[in-house]
Amino acid sequence: MRYSPIAFLAFILLFTAACSEDDPVTPQYEHDDAIGMALLRNDVVVASILRGEPSDTLSVGVGMTTEDYDVRFYDDDENLFEAHDDDKIFSWEIADPSIVEVVQNADKTGKFEFRLEGRTAGTTTIEFFIMHEGHADFRTGKWPVRVR
Repeated sequence: MRYSPIAFLAFILLFTAACSEDDPVTPQYEHDDAIGMALLRNDVVVASILRGEPSDTLSVGVGMTTEDYDVRFYDDDENLFEAHDDDKIFSWEIADPSIVEVVQNADKTGKFEFRLEGRTAGTTTIEFFIMHEGHADFRTGKWPVRVR
């Protein structure tokens, strides 16, 4: 039996492409494998949420703004790491934005630092995200916030 050189070449190319670990259709990227988030001031953890369980309620006064929080994340071994700023965006969702607002300087939009601003007295929740290409690589779970 004789095979055409073109058929043989097509078979080799098909086999090589099928065995490749690279998928040209699905974008390849690195996910941050976080299990929690820590808020730091001067490199000291002041609050954290680990596996969806917050260490404390975040708090701010009405009409007041907190100091800057620097954001770090916990890996599987509960060691802190920084998200990759160049391809990740910091985001959040507030259950009742009439109570509290997240504030970032214009040059820090999407970066991993923020302040809370109290709008009206009450309690709500906030959930933080590491966003990458339109989807969440990580979400904290709901973190209580009290404005007094």
